[in-house]
Amino acid sequence: YEERGRGILERYPEEQANALVRKGDWNDFEVIARGNHVDIFINGTKVIDRTDEEFADKGIIALQVHVGPPMEVRYK
Repeated sequence: YEERGRGILERYPEEQANALVRKGDWNDFEVIARGNHVDIFINGTKVIDRTDEEFADKGIIALQVHVGPPMEVRYK
């Protein structure tokens, strides 16, 4: 997702993504960004492999929690 930009750039099928998530337990979310290429993994499974000429050479990676039912988010 590109904040204030192009919006959602890529989606992994929701049903498949939900199958990867360990509910009520810790999950590994890994982002590897090198130049204009990004790989994203959930619990060791690659869910995004994207090269995009519009990606900035430098910047920040931020995690965003959307409005919804009450939730708790923890990072370690």
